[in-house]
Amino acid sequence: SCGCRKPETGMFDMAQKDFPWIAPERSFMVGDMPADMRFGRKLGMFCVACGTEPETCELADACVADLPAFARTILNTEPA
Repeated sequence: SCGCRKPETGMFDMAQKDFPWIAPERSFMVGDMPADMRFGRKLGMFCVACGTEPETCELADACVADLPAFARTILNTEPA
């Protein structure tokens, strides 16, 4: 009933109560499942698929091989 299973946004809503400065439009959603990308989309996050699952990559803004590749990508990106 809390809407805590992705792609519902209950987890984010609860986190934002404890950390009100979290802004979804300035956040990344990194995941390996389509539900992860749908969760991020609902909140307006930049979605990054981690892995090579075609369906997940199709839903994402970017697709990387693994978490180290994601870290390298964001470290080489200028903040908005």
